[in-house]
Amino acid sequence: MIPAPVGPRVPTAQDAARIALDYLPALGDYGPPEVLGPWVEELDPRVDAHRRALVHALAHLCFAPLCLDGTSPFHQWSRRKPPVEERAAFRAVSRAPLAVWTLLRHAGRQWVLGDRLGLPAPLVPDQPVRVPAIGAVDGMPGEGDLLLARLARGGEGWVAFAPLGLRGDLADERLHTWVEEELEGSTALLQSRGQALVRRLHTWAWAR
Repeated sequence: MIPAPVGPRVPTAQDAARIALDYLPALGDYGPPEVLGPWVEELDPRVDAHRRALVHALAHLCFAPLCLDGTSPFHQWSRRKPPVEERAAFRAVSRAPLAVWTLLRHAGRQWVLGDRLGLPAPLVPDQPVRVPAIGAVDGMPGEGDLLLARLARGGEGWVAFAPLGLRGDLADERLHTWVEEELEGSTALLQSRGQALVRRLHTWAWAR
């Protein structure tokens, strides 16, 4: 049984990005292209959506196995025994796949999201999701567009962690082909290697 990504709260992207840079200081230079692809050369940090995209990219890399011993910055940080509640909050996010969702419709201040990858039921919200400010490279997404994020559940319900948005849509067949090519066909690898699929999507959007 796959556990739902549940914690006492959902941490901020800024906190995760800070942990990533604490353990891999050079990640600020080589990390964003691993998530955002060729868009990195066109981003202006003075633009709020662009700056968020860069921070959110680093936040997701906090859970990627990039350290010399094959672990992630999150695992390195966990070994230092941070406060129990804080560690539980980050552990919940680490269990959530960095996946692809469709922004279906607004529900008050939240969004109803559609799962595009056929994830197991415990990983798919059964209620609207709070989506914090989105990082976007090509304009803010709206209904029918794509959201790339980890979804975890805290005390306030489901939250999209470090959301990245892309305008437009693409066929399920292409998405599943990319899962085969980037993740050996296993959505289980989205927890640690989801950035490869996100980079592929950003490269597709850049080339349109």
